[in-house]
Order: sequence, then C-alpha cells, then structure tokens
Amino acid sequence: MPAEEGLCLIDQHLAHVNILYYNFMQRMEQQAACSQQLLFPDTIDLSKDDAVLLGEMQSDLRSLGFDVEAIGPESFIINGVPAELTNQNGVRALMDILSEIKSSGVNSKQHWRGRISSALAADVAIPYGRTLNTDEMKDLVERLVALPVPALTPRGEHVMAMLTFKEIEMLFK
Repeated sequence: MPAEEGLCLIDQHLAHVNILYYNFMQRMEQQAACSQQLLFPDTIDLSKDDAVLLGEMQSDLRSLGFDVEAIGPESFIINGVPAELTNQNGVRALMDILSEIKSSGVNSKQHWRGRISSALAADVAIPYGRTLNTDEMKDLVERLVALPVPALTPRGEHVMAMLTFKEIEMLFK
C-alpha cells in the first residue's frame, strides 16, 4: 500500500487476526452471539481439568457463538459454532482455545477473554496464501486502520512494515 513516506506492507492474515480479535472482544462484552447451528453436532470428551475449564468459560464461549452443552461430567456436545467457523472444525477450535488458556496460565475471566478471542481469531482468519481481490484488500485495510492498535496483533506480532523510499531506492543500487 503506498504511503507518504514509502510503501506500507501488510500481512493480510495478521491484519485479519487483529480485526477479528477486536470483533470477538466486543462481542463478548456485548453478549452478542452469531452462531451457526450444526446439522450433525459434534461430541467431545475432555479431561476433568479441561471439562472444569470449559464449564467456567461457558458464558464467554456462548457470547462468541459456541453452543456447547454438558452431556456428562467430562463429555460435551457442540450444537453450534461461531458463524465465522462455517468451513472449519468446531472441536478443533474449542481445543485450540482450551490449549491457549492452559498454556498461558491465565486464570481470571478478564484475562482469558483476550486469549479466547486471540485463539479463535487465529483459527478463522484469512489463511496465508489466499489471494484477495482489490475490494477485499481495501476493506481489510479500512477495517485495520480503524482499530485502536492496528500495527500489532494481541500477541505482539507486527501486522505492518514500512519501507521508506530511500530503502526501496537502496534495493536497486
């Protein structure tokens, strides 16, 4: 993307992760679920600790669009997933979220909301290698620059890099 001082390079996957992260955080705060009900619900069996953790996160997961209900002490059925997961596996997304929470060591609702949003955003963001058309690129950039912190993902990854005209010129000398 051309800029006044040079060329701004944007990682479209990380840009989309950032956009989705803020959307998911807002959705949890507003309790505004967008769920896609599954025609064939999935069943998962968890360890006792994972089952307890999933139970504690239930309301936040519901606000993101997960429709998960306990069918036993450590067994759950997934009836619905966030609308953004239409072509992906809800079980895998839930397991990624549980893994993210456990590996981060966060144990408070306030802290795990960010981790839940981050893990889900990484799962559903535009995959690397997908070509966007011009309108999709413009939309992505507009949504990205409207974010409170557009240049970094919640995990601290750089979304943008600037090449100045001088740096570009040096590449061709």
